[in-house]
Amino acid sequence: MNKKLFCIVMCLFMLVMPILSSCGAGDDSAETGDGTTTVEEVRKPMTLSLWIPTNDTTTDDAVKRVETEINKLTQAKYDTAIELHAVKSREYQEVIDAKIKAIDDVKQAAAEAKESQRLQEIEDAINCVIPEDGEDVIEAEALESDTGAVETEVNEFGQKITIYPEVADDQLDIFLIKGYDKYLGYVKDELVEALDTDLNDVGKKLYSYIYPTFFTLAKFEGQTYCVPNNHALGKYQLLLVNKELVEQYDYDPDELTTFLDCEDFINDIGSQNLPGVTPLLGKVDSANMVYFSNDGNWSIIGGQIKGPVTNSEEAEPASVLQTTDFRPTFCMMTKLLSKGYVGDGNPEGKKFAVGVIEGDARTMEEYSEDYYVNIHAVPVGDVDDVFESAFAVSTYSKNVKRSMEIITYLNTDETLRTILQYGVEGVNWSKQKVNGEDTIKILNDTYSMNIVDTGNVYLTYPGEGIPMSDWKYSMQQNLDSAPNPYVGFEFITEENEPFFNDLAKKSASVYQEIHGLSADRVDKRTSELARQYIQDSTVGAGLLSEDSEDLTETLIFLYKQFVK
Repeated sequence: MNKKLFCIVMCLFMLVMPILSSCGAGDDSAETGDGTTTVEEVRKPMTLSLWIPTNDTTTDDAVKRVETEINKLTQAKYDTAIELHAVKSREYQEVIDAKIKAIDDVKQAAAEAKESQRLQEIEDAINCVIPEDGEDVIEAEALESDTGAVETEVNEFGQKITIYPEVADDQLDIFLIKGYDKYLGYVKDELVEALDTDLNDVGKKLYSYIYPTFFTLAKFEGQTYCVPNNHALGKYQLLLVNKELVEQYDYDPDELTTFLDCEDFINDIGSQNLPGVTPLLGKVDSANMVYFSNDGNWSIIGGQIKGPVTNSEEAEPASVLQTTDFRPTFCMMTKLLSKGYVGDGNPEGKKFAVGVIEGDARTMEEYSEDYYVNIHAVPVGDVDDVFESAFAVSTYSKNVKRSMEIITYLNTDETLRTILQYGVEGVNWSKQKVNGEDTIKILNDTYSMNIVDTGNVYLTYPGEGIPMSDWKYSMQQNLDSAPNPYVGFEFITEENEPFFNDLAKKSASVYQEIHGLSADRVDKRTSELARQYIQDSTVGAGLLSEDSEDLTETLIFLYKQFVK
């Protein structure tokens, strides 16, 4: 064998040696009785970073005190320390994106340097460059050992304490995502980890603490990349019917539970021309309409949620003109407007016969003395709710599983949750009794957070002087809510976008036409439009150009997906 060929062979041998030597050596595996192999997990002290937004009044000293209190809990429970980064809310997104970019640049530069070194070593071997004594041809990559001894030191009291490693410059563990667009961007750029495996392992408790709709809407292409912070979903549309007027004009409240039921009552009150009484508080839309469009706005294609649902069958895309409530509600409103029976929608200081207002479960209680309160439309959970705040684990995390442990702990433990939200007891807040119930008193604003940004809201106090029992309204609201069936399904592609643009133009034209009709024409014309829609085709293919066969097939597929 000539010298050059010998060098090449030796080079290839050295490249594969690390792979061969790693097989079956240096791990903590043990063979079980059934012949399978398990690996014993060695838990070493670890430090993870946690990045959250904060209000302008929060000080660095306060954050450090909170970090110390958090670490008393996380170190004892998980051998994990937390490096807390509280960034001013107005700067938060910019700081997170800059951190990700900086780490990405470092990682890319290191990968390029390593590849350049590898190619140089191969070239040197081919050219038979013999290394000097003591010089390694290929430098072994330094790996952190999980089997070494835990590093400790003795403090001033003579106690042995564990030394937790510092967070590396290229490490980003747990951070808060604000907004659906940012979530999609992080997922598509592969900057956040899929969490499903760990959710079903160390994070399985979260399914008992976070309302299911959050996880339903958080999925992207079947995977979960974040843990949304549990809070109230959407808003009710509440139908209020005046108790005094119902009794005075001898109506049965049990027959006035929907807006359409109230037409005769509104007309009756309006015809009396009662001083200081508005027959209908303001304009009313049909209940729980969701629209199949490029921006979520009104479209001739849409569906109607009749109550809490867990699938899309009750909101299958069809013509909104064919739904149960849209045309009757629209026609009724047109007639009431023409008679001058409709107010400006502001309930403050007004007495009205019937009104629909937006609110929560607490609002129901506030109006219940003077009005019969019924639900006109259930709260609809949307991406704006789910992604108001959601914790994710960066792909640059030191350890995804242990990051997931901390996210789980934060969303299931009241003590840790309260510290991250309100700070240190006795320094930032203290306990007090209000009407016999435990509440908190805020002592200063040196540590001030948005309650939705720091985890599951239901695990801590709603605010100063407000007891935990107050959350019952919000919890009921979530029980009554329904997920928007069109969320999380990216039905607009570059290929079919022209269809949705055409659909938006057609919808705007129809909307303008029907709102310009007289009361005696509106019912007839909306019926004609509904029939026309059916003739055009179930998927609105009549709105497409002649060369849109592929787009039509795409839309048919989408409809089948929603039905399924």
